[in-house]
Amino acid sequence: MGALFHDLGLTEKFRTSQQRSELDGADEARAFLTARGIPADRAHLVREGLALHTAQEIPHHMAPEVVLVTVDVELDVLGVGIGHDTLLPETREAVIAAHPCSDFKRRTLHAFHTGPAHRPRAAFGNVKADVLDRFEEGYTRPNFVRIIEESPLAPIASRSPPGARFRRSEMLRAMDFASRRRSCNVVPATPTGKKNRRKAKRS
Repeated sequence: MGALFHDLGLTEKFRTSQQRSELDGADEARAFLTARGIPADRAHLVREGLALHTAQEIPHHMAPEVVLVTVDVELDVLGVGIGHDTLLPETREAVIAAHPCSDFKRRTLHAFHTGPAHRPRAAFGNVKADVLDRFEEGYTRPNFVRIIEESPLAPIASRSPPGARFRRSEMLRAMDFASRRRSCNVVPATPTGKKNRRKAKRS
């Protein structure tokens, strides 16, 4: 059921909505299910899967139903994700024959463009920003670093008591360091780790 509603927010019905299209489809799915007697916790699970299906990595650590919606989208639209390397060619061809969709890539990108074009702010931090950056004339992609640097909170921080200031430059350096550590899979040193390294050097 979640897969049926996952891109509903890109349709004409939601051309005045200002929230993310994922949330439009998620809210509609929950309303549809609860109106038909589906328990609230199950309807919420469907909503959760739809709301998060374009979030990177997060859905893969949640309930199986949430994972399945994301896996479905990744495999169908991107050709990546769980199972893409084990899907037999004959199986893929059978699915395409049963559910043909001509000009799929162009039509998909068109939907991803027209759906959020009237609400560009909702695309920030989302894959839809890539689409608007490519196809929407006059669109300026928000930059996370620039937003922090231009934050109006700077004067407030400068009046903080000594020792309580948190400069944006320090915040950016910390974020950059954390990102580089994750990409290198560096494990933080611990007292135990230091002892182990000393033992390794002695041996």
